[in-house]
Amino acid sequence: MSLIDKIENMQKKPDHVKRRIVFVSLFVIMFIIVAAWVSTLRLTTGESLKKETAVSSPFAVFKEMVEDGVAQMAGGLSDMAGSLDEAETNEAEITETEATAEEEINGEQQ
Repeated sequence: MSLIDKIENMQKKPDHVKRRIVFVSLFVIMFIIVAAWVSTLRLTTGESLKKETAVSSPFAVFKEMVEDGVAQMAGGLSDMAGSLDEAETNEAEITETEATAEEEINGEQQ
């Protein structure tokens, strides 16, 4: 049964049945809305009220966000630099080990 068929079926019902459907739908939807509203409420205490009254300007908030972003980027770049240094050190050790192994092989062959 499609949605249009259901709507046509409801239109054929008597008025008292239509009213019941409307009231039940209304209460279900209102219950969902009120439940969502209540679930998002926070219990406010004196401490949280003090925090909410100290509102920062939008520019201060934006400045703080930019500073945090720059600090995170700088931290990421320093981590990458450390990883590159470590990779170069490992590569040097591998090259040194390969050279030592070649010398040993050449020494055994002679």
